[in-house]
Amino acid sequence: AFLEFFQALDGPKRMVAFTVYGKTYYAGPEFEYRLGDWLLFGSETSGLPLQTHLDIEASGGALVKIPIVDTHVRSLNLAVSAGVATFEALRQRY
Repeated sequence: AFLEFFQALDGPKRMVAFTVYGKTYYAGPEFEYRLGDWLLFGSETSGLPLQTHLDIEASGGALVKIPIVDTHVRSLNLAVSAGVATFEALRQRY
């Protein structure tokens, strides 16, 4: 349902999913945020469903990761991840 809604929207758009399975660093020189990006996050306990990962890649979206040193930290809080991602997207755009 969400994918159909998203694809029906007018204008530039791209889904950017933040996931431990991301192939690209969220703030690295190889990744640039664009006008129309939608930042997607999964739940703290299970992340985004596998089908969502597949849909995002099939639609031309991106899977990105926020690296952490897992020696001392198991995961980032969802609110912290959203804040970090939003800051970087705005920093690049403005």
